[in-house]
Amino acid sequence: MKSLKFYKTLLFIIALLTSHSALAGKVIKSSGKKIYIVFDETEGGTFAKDDFFNITDANGKKIGVVELKTVKGLKAIGLLRKGKAAKGNGTIFRSLSKKSKLKKLNNSSKKASTLDTDDEYDIPKNHPRWGLQAGYGSAKQDVLQDTATSAQSGTSLAFKGILDYPLFSSLSLHAGFGVEMFSVSGTGTNALTVQTNVDISTKITFLSVDALMKYAFADTGAAKFYLLGGPGILHPLSKSSDSVNPDTISSLVVGEFGAGIEFKMGQTSVPVDVTYYLFPASETVDSSIISIKIGLFF
Repeated sequence: MKSLKFYKTLLFIIALLTSHSALAGKVIKSSGKKIYIVFDETEGGTFAKDDFFNITDANGKKIGVVELKTVKGLKAIGLLRKGKAAKGNGTIFRSLSKKSKLKKLNNSSKKASTLDTDDEYDIPKNHPRWGLQAGYGSAKQDVLQDTATSAQSGTSLAFKGILDYPLFSSLSLHAGFGVEMFSVSGTGTNALTVQTNVDISTKITFLSVDALMKYAFADTGAAKFYLLGGPGILHPLSKSSDSVNPDTISSLVVGEFGAGIEFKMGQTSVPVDVTYYLFPASETVDSSIISIKIGLFF
C-alpha cells in the first residue's frame, strides 16, 4: 500500500511539473519592475499568483526571473525579482506557488479566457518605491535696494527621502521630504547696518516637502524619460542675512518643474533630473534655483 501511494504521488508530481514546463508566454510590456505577460493558450497548463517564471532572450538564454502578482485569463502582471526584461522576451515556468498546487489537488483549474481589452493593464497595482536623493544647484537672488539692485549668486544643496507612488501606467506621484540649503552672496547695501557697497549674503536651511506629478513619456527598457511638475513647501529651519531683513524670511510655496531620466539597474534604479524652482513674486526680492539631483530607488 505504501509503495502504491508513493507511485501515485510520483505520477502526480510528474504530471504537475510537465503541465507547467510546457507553459510559456511572452513579455508584451516592461515598466520598471512591472512585467506584463501573455501566455499561449495552445500550451496548456495552469498558472497562478506567486508562480515564478524565467525570462529568456531571443536565443532562449535565461536573463531574469519574474513572480506573477496579478493573473486574469491568459494575461498576467509580474514583479521582476532578478535580472532584466524587455518587450518581446519569452517566459518559461520556473517554480510553483502554493496556490497552483492547491488548484491541481482540488481539480479546480478552469480553462483560461482572454481579457476583452488591454485597458486593465493601464491601471497598475500600487507598488510604491522608496529611495534617497541628493542635489546640487545654482542659486540666484536679486534684491531691489534704495539706489540699485544687488545681484547675488551662490549654490543650493538638497538631501531628501523620496517616494514614487504610481497612479497610472505613465503617471505617478513623486514626493520628497528633506532639507534644502540656499546660500547666495554679492555686493550691495547691508540691510542691518545700512552700509553701502559692501559684501552681503543670505543663507537659509529649509525643511523641504514637495508633491510633484511625474509623467513618463518614453521607456527604452534600460531607461525611462519623464517630466516633473508641482508644488513644494520650503520652511526655514535656520536663516541669516544682511542683504534682506531676516525677519522677512518665512515659509514659501514654490513651483518645481523639470525633466529627467531613470536608469534601470536590476532591482534598483537611478533617477537623474534637472529641476527649476519658481519662487513666489516679491516687490523687492527675486530668487530662483536650478538644481540637478541624483537618487536611488530600492
